[in-house]
Amino acid sequence: MTEEHTTAGTAPGNEAPTPGKYGSKRKHAGIVLILLAVGACIFGMRLWVKSKTHVETDNAFIESHVYSISSRVPGTVARVMVR
Repeated sequence: MTEEHTTAGTAPGNEAPTPGKYGSKRKHAGIVLILLAVGACIFGMRLWVKSKTHVETDNAFIESHVYSISSRVPGTVARVMVR
């Protein structure tokens, strides 16, 4: 006849779960952080590619030099003979 000894009032078979048994909060937070970082990288790459292929402006003004072009004779130019 053997006696079963219990420790600190716990019943046999009712053991407390260990922190590593079901995964820790730190591990889940790390996975979520990695997923957010991957999502941000994908979103950033899409914005970067769009900025390289599409031109946008707020006020439609450009900075350049202005050159006047005029004919040497007065009157309207009817035809330009260029080869």
